Amino acid sequence: ATLQVRRLGIDYAPRPSKPADKRPKGLKQHDVSVAAVRKHRVKQALKRAKFASRMLKSVPMGRIFFGGILPAATFGHEIQAPTSQQLTKLQSLARQAMSIRPVGVPGCIRDLQLQATAHPEYQAKAAPILRWAREVGLATRATPEELLHGDELQAHELGLLTAIICPPGNGTPEPSNSPIWQAPLQALRDSLHFFGCIIRGTLLILKDGTEVDLSIYPAAFVQGLLAEWYHHIQAYRIDKHRRARDLPTQLDWTMIRGLMQGKRTGPGAKAAIMHFLAGFY
Repeated sequence: ATLQVRRLGIDYAPRPSKPADKRPKGLKQHDVSVAAVRKHRVKQALKRAKFASRMLKSVPMGRIFFGGILPAATFGHEIQAPTSQQLTKLQSLARQAMSIRPVGVPGCIRDLQLQATAHPEYQAKAAPILRWAREVGLATRATPEELLHGDELQAHELGLLTAIICPPGNGTPEPSNSPIWQAPLQALRDSLHFFGCIIRGTLLILKDGTEVDLSIYPAAFVQGLLAEWYHHIQAYRIDKHRRARDLPTQLDWTMIRGLMQGKRTGPGAKAAIMHFLAGFY
């Protein structure tokens, strides 16, 4: 059964633990996560990207990576979130697959060439929230034909999970080393913290106080909102880089993203924009 489930793309146990004699000292059983399939997928992505860059020179690397290698590596992120090291590797591969790679430009600026939904970090952080939005939609507005699988979460189960992840009032959440934090719940908690969101029942409350009723709005609408917030995160990182160099930070990011992602903007112009944002001139 374990091998069959692994062939489907995720680990049989999302958060298995190491034996006591193989764990680092001071760590309990539920503190150590061994995601063999997740590690294998990232390792395979590294091998495939290396092979494609050497052997498939006639095909654009971006088309191969973002169309095949990245979807295979990011499958199941809502069940087992990647580690920071694995996510860094995927981001590095994505930047290497971009058509324009100016020397000396930080990665946070080069990321402007990508749409938010194509970025590995966004896909990893948004997947658990989008999965939650789909579960809420199935529990509140699904037709009987859409509930044929029988493994959908019920309304009372969603309420229990909400109380665990975001306790009402001033409640204290469970410690991070608690065994209640299995991989899917931990991934959802980390995603909410990344975007600055909280959940209250069927509501997704964004960082600016905007309330999105997941029983009304589909997951595609939530995906667009999270993409907008990811744009703000990207702008904050670039502003932080520019403030360290005493450069102005009040920039029109909507126009800059439009130029960086527009097909009519030439490679030379995009490279010049990235050099300007990096403070070269």
